[in-house]
Amino acid sequence: MSYKEQKDFEQIDGWIAEAEAALADTAAQMEQAGSDSVRLQELLQQQSALEAKLEELLDRWTYLNELNERIADQKK
Repeated sequence: MSYKEQKDFEQIDGWIAEAEAALADTAAQMEQAGSDSVRLQELLQQQSALEAKLEELLDRWTYLNELNERIADQKK
C-alpha cells in the first residue's frame, strides 16, 4: 500500500461520516426552505454534489479495504 493509500485508509471513515453529516444537514435545510424555490434549487445542487462525493468515498473505501485484505493475506 502506498503512503497516500495508507493515509487515506486511516482517514476515510471520518471523511465518509463528514459527507453523511453534510447530506443530513442539507436535507434538514431543504425541509426548512419550504416554498423558497431558489434556495431549494441551491440545496438540490449541493445535495447532488455531496451524493457524488459520498459515492466516490465509498468506492475508495471499498478499494482500500480490498487492498488491505489482499496485503494481509499475502503476509500470512
